[in-house]
Amino acid sequence: MMKATLLFILIFTAQHLYAQTDTGRISKRIDLKKGFYRNYNEYLSNSPSYSPGFKVIPFYKNKADSTIIGGEYELTDSSKDIGNNWGFCDGESVFVKYAEFNQEEKYWKLNNGMFPFFTYKYKNNYSFDPLTTIASALSGHHLDLILINNKGKFKNATLFNVRKILKTFPDLEKSFEKLTRKYETDQFQSEEEKKVIKEFLLNANILTIK
Repeated sequence: MMKATLLFILIFTAQHLYAQTDTGRISKRIDLKKGFYRNYNEYLSNSPSYSPGFKVIPFYKNKADSTIIGGEYELTDSSKDIGNNWGFCDGESVFVKYAEFNQEEKYWKLNNGMFPFFTYKYKNNYSFDPLTTIASALSGHHLDLILINNKGKFKNATLFNVRKILKTFPDLEKSFEKLTRKYETDQFQSEEEKKVIKEFLLNANILTIK
């Protein structure tokens, strides 16, 4: 019921807002060019500067869920060196390179649109305080949402950061506030909260397609 209400609010409030708004973010509607991006600006302009032959080997959310959340590239000619890059595109999807501190760097599948974001999967390891020997982190895999702001910076999808990217869209910002007013912390804690925020961003991206 919440998702249906949210979608209705977004559709109703966005009809007049986005026809005249242009922030230069890449649209889902354009034909993506295959290749490797050296930086964020190449992604924005849909102009990868290096296009060797390659295929994508996807990886999934988990064993029970076949949703593709990332992938690795495999070059047709393994002798080629692509060098440092921001990400790549296979002609259909964009994958961006990202890792948080002490985590393995991987390529994550991007949700394109006015508010680009991706699902980031990471693993916590046990960490003990030498004095108390109490674990400070739980082990196992976790999923977070990561935003890319209009300067190409990666940001955790906290309440503060989502509000920040919505500031130029007052109607969406207002809908977001109504949706999240019951949340007690800036960081989304439960999987349900993260699903709601992901749904909001997906719908917002659909509505802002040029």
